[in-house]
Amino acid sequence: MAAKRGLSNYNNSNALKSALVSKGMYPAYKSDDVLYEGSATDIHLLHGQGDDGWFRTVNLINNATSFDFVDRNDQNLVRAWSVREIYVLVSQIEGVTSQTGFYNGTNWTYKIVRNGVTYSRNAANEQNAACLAFTDLVNDIQ
Repeated sequence: MAAKRGLSNYNNSNALKSALVSKGMYPAYKSDDVLYEGSATDIHLLHGQGDDGWFRTVNLINNATSFDFVDRNDQNLVRAWSVREIYVLVSQIEGVTSQTGFYNGTNWTYKIVRNGVTYSRNAANEQNAACLAFTDLVNDIQ
């Protein structure tokens, strides 16, 4: 059975989006991405992209599932991140020598080391700790 993994929350995801956009680093959306649309209660699983500029999605709004179409240029779209996705993106940044997450019995700490500087954040779950540490790293890039 596959292990169930969580996603970063809307607020942390939106802060990371702002940081990545400001540095020109925000990745293009692709199939199987999970996107918030302007709030934590409107979530889309991106199923495919049409030639007309729209995404085909499976949508979850307040725990009700439906199929939907979303404009790929909608500025309200915010990617929700898994730890694995953050790990892959961080690994591609020049100067990163390590990144680790660990649980101390109370909460999670995620640490990223880049050019000798440690970016470390705590949260109730690993994905939000990773998202916060990554946001700090991106904000520090010149």
